[in-house]
Amino acid sequence: MSEPEPGLFNFTSVPDGYRHYLQPAVFDPWARKLLAFVAPSLGDVVLDVAAGTGAVAHSAAPMVGPGGRVIASDVSPLMLARVRLEASDDRAAVEPLESPADHLALPDGVVDAAYCQQGLQFMSDRHAVITEMLRVLRPGGALAIAVWSDQSPPEPFASYARILQDHGVLEPYPNAYDTSIVTMSEREIENLLTTVASELTTVRTVEVPLLWPEPRWAALGITGSTYGPTVAALDLPQQEALFAAIEEQASSESPVIMKAVLGSALAG
Repeated sequence: MSEPEPGLFNFTSVPDGYRHYLQPAVFDPWARKLLAFVAPSLGDVVLDVAAGTGAVAHSAAPMVGPGGRVIASDVSPLMLARVRLEASDDRAAVEPLESPADHLALPDGVVDAAYCQQGLQFMSDRHAVITEMLRVLRPGGALAIAVWSDQSPPEPFASYARILQDHGVLEPYPNAYDTSIVTMSEREIENLLTTVASELTTVRTVEVPLLWPEPRWAALGITGSTYGPTVAALDLPQQEALFAAIEEQASSESPVIMKAVLGSALAG
């Protein structure tokens, strides 16, 4: 299998925590960066691969307009549960598609732009995912990916892991606290894209500040991460101690700078 078990993001608290706290502070800003890096045009068909709760898909809908189409694909039905948007005068509809990233349930050559934000690093067969994204693109279509950079810890998840360890919470799954495994270097991304894609590729590292509306959001954001089920299983005093530690860190630090590698390629 080439991506995480659906259950990793299917615990009922995870989609809500992800949607309410992580998406606005973490993933919406990266969606805007990715869509600026490779911008879709009015009327385009856009695919958001490993869409989660639809950060890229929802940001793309007004960019392609009511004459366009946006498809949000993910292996987890619970993450997709509230992704759907109806078309309006100023945006395209957003359609959920339950599908693994390495076997996209779409025919060849039907998409103008394909995106994958902070999902590729979780896939065991990254070449297969890029190959599938290229397969569904029309000739001249573009793909764009964003992956946490190996030049800095992936926040806020590195902080969550550190605080969980400080509170004696056992690692919930193998390598759960080694957040370096979800990062990639510019060279890795470039090698991946140039190996699979035959046309022009671009790779660069981009920074975005992590701005929580308030410290409590940082604490509640852990419920939307892969640590969410573990936190939910703790007793109430443990949960409150954990939340307090995350809030304290979020209150005391200047804004954390998130870094990601963005990569793009054209379909031949």
